[in-house]
Amino acid sequence: MSGFLEIRRQTAPSTPEAEFSRIAAAAANTRPDLVRAAADAWNNGHPAGQRPSGFTGPVLVLSGAEDPLITAEVVASAIAPRFDPAGLALAEIGQSTHWPHVERPAAVAGEIDRFLDRME
Repeated sequence: MSGFLEIRRQTAPSTPEAEFSRIAAAAANTRPDLVRAAADAWNNGHPAGQRPSGFTGPVLVLSGAEDPLITAEVVASAIAPRFDPAGLALAEIGQSTHWPHVERPAAVAGEIDRFLDRME
């Protein structure tokens, strides 16, 4: 488990220590076959390929501005193209890495509020 935590700390160094403990506890209860499937999908792409999403409503994609895994380039090339650009909103959360919802929850909530306000 210590290797898991070290990798998590490297990808999200500003995450509070208590959150690492909570995440590690949740990960310890995850079935190995699900971890393998998620890793395979991350490393090799979804088995269905990069097809457009079947969801047609508005979409907000939030990312950490300093995320070493899901970079702005990954969002632009692999995530955003799956959705209708007319309903797509992208937002980077500054001073956050892989878990902006943990690292900067108020900033994430603000982006969600702005997105929802535009939907009215």
